[in-house]
Amino acid sequence: MLLSGPEVVAHGLVTGIPWSIHAWTTAPAPEAKWWDVMQAVGPEMEFRLGAHGFLGGGGINVLVPEGHAFTAKGSFFGRVPHVISWAGVVTDGVERLEVRLAGGRSREVPLHAGPEGFPRFFWFFPPRGVPAEVVASDRAGQVLERRPLPEPEVPPDANAGTTVNPSGWRSDRPPPGWPQEEREFAPGEGPRREDDFLLHIAPFPLFVVPPEAWEGVVSLAGHGGQGDWASYVPTRVEFEYLDHARKPTRGMLVVSVDPSEEDRLETEYPSHREEGLWWFDSGDDAAWLPQLPGRFWRSGDQTSRGDGGSARGRRYLGKGRLVSAGTEAIFERWEYWDHPELVEIRFRLPDVAIRMEGWGLGIEEVLDLAERLERMELGSELLHHMTEAASAARRAWEDWNREAFPEA
Repeated sequence: MLLSGPEVVAHGLVTGIPWSIHAWTTAPAPEAKWWDVMQAVGPEMEFRLGAHGFLGGGGINVLVPEGHAFTAKGSFFGRVPHVISWAGVVTDGVERLEVRLAGGRSREVPLHAGPEGFPRFFWFFPPRGVPAEVVASDRAGQVLERRPLPEPEVPPDANAGTTVNPSGWRSDRPPPGWPQEEREFAPGEGPRREDDFLLHIAPFPLFVVPPEAWEGVVSLAGHGGQGDWASYVPTRVEFEYLDHARKPTRGMLVVSVDPSEEDRLETEYPSHREEGLWWFDSGDDAAWLPQLPGRFWRSGDQTSRGDGGSARGRRYLGKGRLVSAGTEAIFERWEYWDHPELVEIRFRLPDVAIRMEGWGLGIEEVLDLAERLERMELGSELLHHMTEAASAARRAWEDWNREAFPEA
């Protein structure tokens, strides 16, 4: 809920374009549950470019992570690519902030007092295409922290944003600004919704390939559903299998879908099933793609289209038979124009629709893995093995992040 504000705390012109920074304060609403919101409350700020922000903008980080001297948010505007805005806040120990440009130029960035309860904040507009870094120093002139400023490519019809020292918090604890809560939650309760892979709340059975059948990392990949956090009901649950963390080359996704959701998609957005014909349509249909292709995008690759994983063209390849989890099933197969490495099959098991995606896997490999599907249940040995595999996968990703981003 809004506690105070919003108010304009800074404004001006950059290359003749008006800009403004707004500040306000939020607090938990009465009876609100932090795990329903998963968002920090307290001081908040926003940068806007153009009259009433018509050129865009975005939130400004106001929480400095532990161990850092400042945090900043950069905004980039496709309609005015010559404008780059950076704004953020500093800790109490920072006395001087400056931007140093390649070639030896530098400029001090003024620090401004915010409204009551806000940290000191700053803003600046660096030149485009010039490498730059932000340097924070204390009263004795000692450098507390220095960070290079990234500059992403921005299409003419889009805006982009990036951060330096973004804040974060654990998903099993109240975000900043919320009252601390000491009680322990049971699996599947409150913030532990994803514990045991949503088995407590999924209204349909979940099937997985046992982790020992896959050489690599295995984890929960995502889920989608209906309702807010408190009344959330999954309509699909995805499990991800990759050959390794870092830069995988082979992978698989196993998706359990509520059969009523699958039926709804087929009714409202019927899939094209004319064998041998490529269909190029921009609208969604029941041939919706999970997120597997995004794991394998590479700069310059054919698949790096920035389209969020959607496929421009798809073709139906017909039906076949398999036996999965003791059930004989008819599977259907599709292929995708933009993703030739992707193999997709779909079939039904009792009370659930299954979609399997394979990347860098042949159809025979996907079918073999489909025949090894098992139903996962609470208290089962399979659940125990999946939990161990997911923990190992998390450690593998954490190790990779520490190696790839040692200063983060």
